[in-house]
Parts: sequence; C-alpha cells; structure tokens
Amino acid sequence: MIRDLLLRNIVLIDEVSLSFEKGLTILSGETGAGKTALIEALGWLLGERIDSAKVRDSTQKALVQATFVDARLPELLSPYDIELEPNEPVIIQREITPSGKSRALIQNQLVPLQTLQAIAPFLIEIIGQHAHHSLRTREAHRDFVDLFAGIAPLLAQFNEKWEQEKAAHTTLEILKQKKERATLQLPLFESQLAELTAAAIATGEETALFAQYQSLSHAQENLDKSQQIQDVIGQSESALLSTQTRLQQLALLDKTVGECPRLLNEACVQLREISYSLSCFQGHLESEPHQLSQLEERLTLIDKMKKRFGKTADELPLLEEQLKNEIDGLALIDDQLLENEERLKKLQVETTQFARQISSRRKEVALQLEIALTDALRGLNMPHAEMQIHVETTPGSRFGEDAIAFFLRANRGEKFTAVTEGTSGGELSRLYLSMILLLAEKNRPATLIFDEIDANVGGQTAALIGRKLHELAQHRQVLCITHFPQVAACGDQQLRLFKEELSERTLTRIEALSADARERELARMRGD
Repeated sequence: MIRDLLLRNIVLIDEVSLSFEKGLTILSGETGAGKTALIEALGWLLGERIDSAKVRDSTQKALVQATFVDARLPELLSPYDIELEPNEPVIIQREITPSGKSRALIQNQLVPLQTLQAIAPFLIEIIGQHAHHSLRTREAHRDFVDLFAGIAPLLAQFNEKWEQEKAAHTTLEILKQKKERATLQLPLFESQLAELTAAAIATGEETALFAQYQSLSHAQENLDKSQQIQDVIGQSESALLSTQTRLQQLALLDKTVGECPRLLNEACVQLREISYSLSCFQGHLESEPHQLSQLEERLTLIDKMKKRFGKTADELPLLEEQLKNEIDGLALIDDQLLENEERLKKLQVETTQFARQISSRRKEVALQLEIALTDALRGLNMPHAEMQIHVETTPGSRFGEDAIAFFLRANRGEKFTAVTEGTSGGELSRLYLSMILLLAEKNRPATLIFDEIDANVGGQTAALIGRKLHELAQHRQVLCITHFPQVAACGDQQLRLFKEELSERTLTRIEALSADARERELARMRGD
C-alpha cells in the first residue's frame, strides 16, 4: 500500500505532503482543484511519460515521492540489485529537472524507467473515469475472463508452443520453396558438374601447362631454324663438290690457282663441322609435336570452361566443389521436409492440447462469470440485468482459439445486446466496476485508485457504488476521486483538494478532514 506521498512544484502544487491509511480514502474538491494533477503525478511514479509543461516553476526541480509498504517488494526488487529487509518501507521518487529531463530512484538508487514500469502492476492500478470504454473491444472481454480464470501460466505455455509452431510452419514453407527451386536447378547443377568433372581442371594447372607450352613452342622454333641452316649447308656443300674437279684442272694449267683446291676442300670440311654441330644442337632440343598438340588442346579446353562459367581457371575447381555441395544439399531437402513436417505435426498437437485446456477453462469460467456479473450488476441498481458470455472457436492466434464476447440485457423484456455495440455509458461503468470488484482477490495490486469511476450514474447508484468500494477496501487500499456525496460518505477517511491565492499565485492545497470538516464537505457536495 502507499503510505506517504510528497508532491513538489507540479502544476498548481508548490508542495504537498499526504499520508494514507488502509481502507477507503476519498479525495474530493471542486473541478480544477488539482485532482487530475494528483493522478498524473502518481502515474509518473509508475513509469508513465512526463509532460514537462506540468512543472509549475521551470527554474526549479519537480518531485513526486511515495513510500510503499508491501511484503512483495523485496522479492520484486531483488532482480534489480535492490536489497530490502522484510516489510521495509520503500521510497520511490521521480524527479524532473528544469531542463525537462527526469530520473527515477528507488531507495535513493538510480534505476531505469523500465524498472518502475516492471513493478508498477504490483503497486498501484489507476482506473480512470474512461476506463470502462475498454469494454467496447472484445480483447478486453477476453483479458477479463483470463484474469478471472487465472490461466496466465497456461497461456504462457500455449504462447510458447504457438510461436514454435509458427516458426516451424515458416521453416517448412521455406523448405518447400527450396524444393521447388531444386526441381528446376538440380538438372542444371548436375549437367554443370558433369562438365567440370569431365574437364578435371586442377588448381594451378593452366599456369603450369602454359609454361610447358611456351618451352615446347620455342624448341620447335629453334629446331625449324637449325634445319633450314642445315639444308642450306647441304646445298652449298654439293655445289662446292661439283666444282672441285674443274678447280683441280685449272690448278694444273696455272700455278696461281694451285692453293684453291686445298682451300675448297677445307671449306667443305668446315661445312660438315657446322652441319654436325647443328645435328648435335637438334639432338638436345626437346621437340615433341604430338605433346605440343595435346597442350594446345588442353589449354583450349580450359579457356572454353573459363568462358562457359565466367570463372578463372583456379576458381573452376572451387565451383565444382560448390556444385557438389549444392547437389548434396538438394538431395537432403526431402529428409529435411519429412523431419520438419513431423515436428510441425507434433507442435500442432501440443498447441491444440493447450488451446483446448484454455478453451475448457474459459467456458467453465464464463458460466461462473455470467452469474457473478449478473448478481453484481443487480447490486448496482440494475435489478433486471442479465449477462451472457459467449466463447466461440476462431482461427488460432497467440491468445488461443477463442473469441469471447459479453452480452448484456439491461432491462426485462429486452434482447441481449453486445456490450461492444449497444451498451450505454452508465451501464458500461457499472459493468466495469463489477469486474474490478470480482477481480479484487485475483492478484490485483495492493492499491486501487478510482478516478471518478462513478461517472455516468445517478445518485442512488452512486450510493451502491460507494458501499461496494467500501467492501473492496476491506481487502485492498482504495483511493477514490469522486463528486458524489453518496460515494464520499462511505469512505474511511477523506481528503479535500482546494485552491487558494497566495502572493498573487494560485496554489492547490490538500487537507485531511476531521469529522466536522467532513460533514461540511459532504454538505457542499450535496449542494446544501
């Protein structure tokens, strides 16, 4: 419960300090006295967004501070490294600096805003005058039934299975699409792999073959040149030998050419030496025309495969390995499909089992709630009211496989009308209050704050609401802002909010009313 509250520099409030007791506390006052500002400030403690325009003096820090006493707080705050003794009071603060920035503190320890938001549902629930409008949605009907049924753990288990089923279904669809692509791609991949396998191109092979090809090409070229020289030498030697006899005859006739036969013979010997040397040179050359032809064919094939696949020669072996892996992976799709289909079926069975348990519990609770809400409404000046709760099967979602709708017959002889459509504001208010009262023992927070929950009702109904709130306050601390004296009269204590002018500034004041002062305030509320 909230024990103390300090407000400073907020709207018309310069500084107000309040203490609260157990039971039903009434907050009353004229319109514009500051009740809304009080509710907003409490919302800041719960981690709600701060409107810096609500800061009274923008040059000063604004502060909301509350002291809570709750046996659950040590356990709630332990995950955030805030250690408490059992039943130790906890001080929560929200400060707003002049620059508009805010910070949150628990026991003077800075905490992220998310920490306040996480523990807020266990501390305070603020029920505004327009909260009943949530009943215009079927989601609110479902949430209320689930809260009353206490099936949060079951819903969590269902949601986990439902998410797994959805993920498994997505995986299966991806595999099916992959299977379809595989049907088209597999023949192509197999054809490409066959080509690469037949070519059997090795990493570095092109470089080695090209070097060998260049070496053999040069050898053939040198061999051709040396052979041409030998042919010339052979022709020259034959020509010289054919003139040797005539040269010898000339030498016998004229001594001036006597040395020429000998020189001619030496020239022939030199030519034979050159021819021999060339033969030896040719013998050392590695000329294998057949091997050169094979190299040319191999290099041509490699060049063709490079153009065919758009890869370098050294990338072709990697492409071959990739194709093998692709083909092996495609071949495994059938196994993966079968495995995932079995997993999906198993998850569908488990999800269906949880959904059926949830539906069964919802239907069971719906019957109980029809009776409980009917009784509660009749106790709020709707003597002939009757409730029906329909639980219908719908396509599955993370909330189960049910659509829940509330139907109300407000008066005798009327038809049942969907609460989402044909229910008046006053009827909605009473129905919403009935729900809150029924949920009072369903792990609601220790403190409930009602902000004009009695709007849209008459005085007689307001008196009934006041008594119901007083009954609720036997189990929870209840704070109620109201303009109805019938409601205020049921309070265990009453605080009055009023405005006063001081130094030409309007300020909000809050005072705890004594018995006499309370009588005067109730008279004011009655218009006396």
